[in-house]
Amino acid sequence: MPLHPQVTARIDDLTEALGKVRARFVQDIIAGITASKSLRLSRIAEALTEEIPLHATHKRLSRNLADENIGRILTDRILARVADRVTEDTRIVLDKSEIVKKFATKMQYLDEVNVDGEHHLGYRICEVLASDFQSLNFTPMSFALWSSATPGFKSEQEEVVKLIQKVQMATDSRGTLVLNASLADNDEVLDHLVSEPRSRFIVRLYGSRELLHRRTLKTASRLVDEHELPYSASAFKYKDDRERQYCLQYGYFPVKLPSLPNRSLSLVVVRCDSYDVPDREPAFYYLLTSLPVRMNFKVLLKVVEAYTTRVRVVGTNRLIHDKIHLDDLRVLTYHRIRNLVALMMATMYSHAYNGVQTLEDGLTFRRKYPPPSIAKTSQRAVLRSSSKQEVSFPDVTMKGESAKSESAVS
Repeated sequence: MPLHPQVTARIDDLTEALGKVRARFVQDIIAGITASKSLRLSRIAEALTEEIPLHATHKRLSRNLADENIGRILTDRILARVADRVTEDTRIVLDKSEIVKKFATKMQYLDEVNVDGEHHLGYRICEVLASDFQSLNFTPMSFALWSSATPGFKSEQEEVVKLIQKVQMATDSRGTLVLNASLADNDEVLDHLVSEPRSRFIVRLYGSRELLHRRTLKTASRLVDEHELPYSASAFKYKDDRERQYCLQYGYFPVKLPSLPNRSLSLVVVRCDSYDVPDREPAFYYLLTSLPVRMNFKVLLKVVEAYTTRVRVVGTNRLIHDKIHLDDLRVLTYHRIRNLVALMMATMYSHAYNGVQTLEDGLTFRRKYPPPSIAKTSQRAVLRSSSKQEVSFPDVTMKGESAKSESAVS
């Protein structure tokens, strides 16, 4: 399958340091992935339709895929190219998921992974995705793949910190890191983010996280119980052309991390209520950020919007995983697995240099349809809803995330 000349030019740029043989292999793999929408080598080989026996094509692809330098060079080149375009307002979203191999037994360094409460064999992957402010597109930047069975493995948190350090070095700490609670709400990751004086981040915390507020140690949920949230805004979610409207109330508190009290931070808190289900318990975001904020509804809403952008980016990325059948890759060695993931990222990058367009699902502050009539009594019921509870954000799981949804508090 011939590739578009612009795609070929981007591949040539990525493979400049690989040499002719490996560069041709990368171009063939990307062409095969594009045509077959699969990471299985047999299907990629079929899609290439070479004038040699199919098993010979498969053998050539497998042999070249064993070269661990291919994935490393590709990911380094992609990171360098995307980092050059990162600005202070670019959201750098981290998305951790699993590659599930339910029936595999001979793949190297298989690990136990937990998906929706069920235990399977597989690997863990964390991808870095860049999305500019007010953009509906995102671009893959880098990734880390790990298994606790690999030699030298210490902890998942260490893998995440190393990935963050790699991105910060490439971008010279530009951009704003956006992480969910399952990635960021642990001491190792939080301490790294806070200890770096130039780091810009927005991370979601669990309500039980203790923070220093006016020299007093309090949990994030207790801070909300003791203070008002002075601002409000409407947010919308669209699914099957049906609009759902949510009322957001938000505010912020100056806080510090107990382990690193020398750096001033802010906790932006968002309470979300549904107009459609007025008696539903409210949901909360606890967003710890190093960005400069103040008591201004536009400044605080920019932080809230930056985090909700993450849901759209992650959902679209998971849908791509499903469409390309990431769980269906079938190679035995760990280096080949890493190379295939790198080639998947190179395929996304080369076909969408200006970014992958995100889905319309998830929360947005931009209304798509004319506003419906909402009874004033319903609005009052939402604003007077019952006591706060720490629950997950209501029904923001996007298409493509059903099989591998995030944790209850994303």
